[in-house]
Amino acid sequence: MSVLGAGLRLDPRGARCLVDHQVEPDGRAARHLRGVIRDRLVVETVVSESVAADAVLMMHELMANVVLHARARVMRVTVVLLDSVGVLMGVVQDDGVGSVVLPSRSELGDASGESGRGLAIVAALADTCTVTPYRDGKAVCWALALTPTHL
Repeated sequence: MSVLGAGLRLDPRGARCLVDHQVEPDGRAARHLRGVIRDRLVVETVVSESVAADAVLMMHELMANVVLHARARVMRVTVVLLDSVGVLMGVVQDDGVGSVVLPSRSELGDASGESGRGLAIVAALADTCTVTPYRDGKAVCWALALTPTHL
């Protein structure tokens, strides 16, 4: 099973796709998807409230970047639970313009600014975060290693 061309190959026996939606990138779609992600993670009791909140925040920041900056026609949003290795992973892929440079965990941006902190938030919350550029777009992927307290 491939996750959205993010360069990752997964064993389908140990993966549960919780969310996989392709939408036109706009604020309404992003708001709807935040609710879908939260419902799948919490209502279905996949992870703890705090892990779900972090996952929703990271996905929100990545979707907002696509909506505000990528000039994309399509955005694909995926959340996968890798049960076999205890990892929660999120991917936001777009067909838009621009490259993404991931900040280090210490680069939280200008606290007085209205924008510029989204990728730093993702980098701080995730155990790993990667960007895979394509000729037409990119995929940004984050992963959280889950411990028994996260479940």
